[in-house]
Amino acid sequence: MSVAAKVDLKYPVSVGEETITELVFKRPKVKHLREMDAIDGDIAVTEAMIIALSGVSPAVAANIDAVDFAKISEVLAVFFVGIQPTGGK
Repeated sequence: MSVAAKVDLKYPVSVGEETITELVFKRPKVKHLREMDAIDGDIAVTEAMIIALSGVSPAVAANIDAVDFAKISEVLAVFFVGIQPTGGK
């Protein structure tokens, strides 16, 4: 995986025996953009991007603290500077 960004979580996420303290994101590809185009809602899109680009489970993504989610959203937004919406749902 080509690392594009890393976010240290202020509030680590524990799911089962696993504790996540950081998320490492790969660069998005067109396939990821196509998948996001079919999802309604900014939060749902960001959550799906977290899962797709970091490889964490949906359970981990769903339990990210709001403070960390905002930070991650800012990091992911950098990938999309200058991209116009495609007119999806």
